[in-house]
Amino acid sequence: MKIVFKNRLFNGGSSYSLLEYVKHAKRAGHEVEVWGTLTKEKARYEKAGINQLVHFPPFDYKKPWKNLKILISYINRIQKTKPDLIIDITFQNSIFTKLASKMTGVPSLHLIPGMAVPGFYADVMSPDELIVFSEENKKELTAQGYNSSVIHVFPNRIDFSLYPEPDSYEPPKEKKRFLLVTRMDNEKINSIWTTFRLVKETQEAAGQEVELTIAGAGALWEEVKREAEKLQENQKIKVNMLGFIRDVPVEVKKHDFIAGKGRSVIDGMYLKKPSIVVNESDHYALVTEENVQALADYNFAGRNLSSSDEAHVFSGGEEINPQALTNIREFIKDNYSIEQIHDKLNQIIEKKGKPNNGVKLNYPAGIVFFITIYGKIIKYYASRSLKDKLKRK
Repeated sequence: MKIVFKNRLFNGGSSYSLLEYVKHAKRAGHEVEVWGTLTKEKARYEKAGINQLVHFPPFDYKKPWKNLKILISYINRIQKTKPDLIIDITFQNSIFTKLASKMTGVPSLHLIPGMAVPGFYADVMSPDELIVFSEENKKELTAQGYNSSVIHVFPNRIDFSLYPEPDSYEPPKEKKRFLLVTRMDNEKINSIWTTFRLVKETQEAAGQEVELTIAGAGALWEEVKREAEKLQENQKIKVNMLGFIRDVPVEVKKHDFIAGKGRSVIDGMYLKKPSIVVNESDHYALVTEENVQALADYNFAGRNLSSSDEAHVFSGGEEINPQALTNIREFIKDNYSIEQIHDKLNQIIEKKGKPNNGVKLNYPAGIVFFITIYGKIIKYYASRSLKDKLKRK
């Protein structure tokens, strides 16, 4: 089959996850193309032998007229390429790929990474089949009215064969080195400030030198840099700002504690590093054998955390159990390795794809669904606004 994969951007966790699906499809003998907003990180795809990369600006449901222009280009490209299946990732791509499917007759499969979806999503997308990355996503969608029988929960999205081997855990003796891997934007900024508080509290509790390294980039780089300089000046905590890095696992191995959320802490756990989930609500927690499943259900984003661990958890090596780190690593291998779901993916792709089906343009169906999408979006936000007003009264 010829399969088109619709990326959003060629960087970030969702793009890296989609790459594993692309590699899987190529190994299974399918012809693949990937469409999305090209960035320097397309090199990761090229390194994996994926060279059919096509630039497309990202969809944004809040900009209907811009979306209409992008959609026309999308339809034209589908008509030219004639894929047998489109696999998209992120909720915005899924909405407009469903619209494209209605207009062209090309079937689609939608991947929802560990991100919150808007309240109108089920109303727009049901009953389309979905692959979600966490139980949180499934729970949220079923609460919106989605049929749970068409939602597959596959956290598995990482090729661990590319990772270095972990080292044996040794308690840090001279100083504690923390690594935070994050974007620097409004979505992530609170977790950055919480990590600053974490290292400050750890230093105070441990009476030992603490060093923080931040890997990542984004629009708020300068603001983070200013606060990092204050942390160094006032607390004598050295802060290294690396900017964007390509090989996160190599950097993980250099540090004692890994802080963050999602893929960055998954990398830490796989490499047997004590890993700390830091959420956007000022809370953090060390991943343990007791809480790893509960945190995994929320994609290690910490949205189920309502309190923080005491900093003394990170103040000495005696609290870290090396065997627990090994057991957590096994949990990560079992639940996040893409190898574990190859057979299931093959079955879904074979069921969804329609080889040699061709493109059958149906403009009326597309126009009706475009209007329907925005009608449901407007209805959702109008209803929410009314509820907010009634609450204030």
